[in-house]
Amino acid sequence: MILFLCFILPCLTLLPDGHTFEFWAGGHHVYFICIIFANIIVLKLQNTYSGLNETIMILHIACYVGSLYVWSEYMKFSVIYGFWDEWVTCWTAWFGIIMCVLSLWTLDEIFASIKFALRACIDRCLATKTTYR
Repeated sequence: MILFLCFILPCLTLLPDGHTFEFWAGGHHVYFICIIFANIIVLKLQNTYSGLNETIMILHIACYVGSLYVWSEYMKFSVIYGFWDEWVTCWTAWFGIIMCVLSLWTLDEIFASIKFALRACIDRCLATKTTYR
């Protein structure tokens, strides 16, 4: 899902300037969503919303974006030099990031519902088998 929404789909669309989304920008979008996923999952597993955990999560994401900006603007011999505008302006990549982040909450609920339904079905099947014996 991450690869399709944040890399393949943006690479198939055109940017506002008419160019296509390149490999390095797509790879950094995938890495960006992995950072967000890791932080949100750790936050959900800790189950403590004291403000400190959210602050550390936001700082972690902001440090990645800040370091990416510095690398793309000032490191002239880097492979990602000068791709900041491309990374920021691809609306399909940002749509993919939003969909991936929202899937953390929707997919958890869907899988919990499926687990509950399967458990009820299995319990009902086991209950009917024991009454016929």
